Amino acid sequence: MSEYVMFFREQSTVTAVRPYEAELDELPHSTVALIEKIDGLVIHFETDKASLDEEIITQRRKEVDSRYASTMLDRILCLDSSSLGQARPAARRLLGTCRDTAVLLCSFLRHQGIPARVRFGFAHMLHQRANPLHSHAVVEYWNGEEWRLAESRMPYVRGSDIPFTADDLPRELFIPGYEAWRQVQSGEKSPQLFSSNKLDENPSAWLVRSFVLYDLASLAGYEPLMWDQWGRHYNFCRPHLPFNDNELHALFDRAVMTEFNIDAQCREMVDRFNKVTGISAGTEIHSFSPVLGRYSITVGSEAFARPA
Repeated sequence: MSEYVMFFREQSTVTAVRPYEAELDELPHSTVALIEKIDGLVIHFETDKASLDEEIITQRRKEVDSRYASTMLDRILCLDSSSLGQARPAARRLLGTCRDTAVLLCSFLRHQGIPARVRFGFAHMLHQRANPLHSHAVVEYWNGEEWRLAESRMPYVRGSDIPFTADDLPRELFIPGYEAWRQVQSGEKSPQLFSSNKLDENPSAWLVRSFVLYDLASLAGYEPLMWDQWGRHYNFCRPHLPFNDNELHALFDRAVMTEFNIDAQCREMVDRFNKVTGISAGTEIHSFSPVLGRYSITVGSEAFARPA
């Protein structure tokens, strides 16, 4: 295991679990078992809403903006003080998204000394290829020999039309943001396919580019919410306008040629990302929450510390 791979054992600002380390010590040391435990802690505020009373969703929707793992754990234990290994009834699970289950799984794995990182991209709903593509987040973890994908949402494992175990998601079922951008640029897929045909061409392309940035930000050390915007992509690009930023174009084009499982290439791509967006020196993130509306936070350079 290289020094760079080992660094992904370290908690980020987002995945840090203090002061809940002792509670995590009680969790099982199996990726599949951890995912099963997370399934009993978090419920998706949209796709699983049939299991919830509408009033609960209305009153507690702000839980969806729980940016940090420690915030999620605090709320989970406030809703139900049982151990984290105990599955909660639907009404006492945290309202979240696939990003939140991925952040928790990444956090739990890192707590156990396993290198892990959240990856942002697209997948067919429930991994059924007849369903539309939509934005999705999974976890990539080091199994001792190679990077492997894990699906942090058990409904996706149970519903897939390609059988797989939660700790070994077939790569053909997940399209990372940079690969989606390659498919758009090559004409292999229209950008609208990645927005489930809900958006026009320019907004759909903007969505794909956003997920390239989310994926790179996660590799750089900060796992964003799926409605964050920052840097030049926020300042110079509006969803309804053509995209004419040559430097960002060059960043995205380089990303599609990168083998992220190769240390040197991954490090180089993260360095390029930091230099172009300025995010490593601290930035203002604008979050366009479906629940809280627009708000801003400032992220310091210490949040993006990765080895040179």
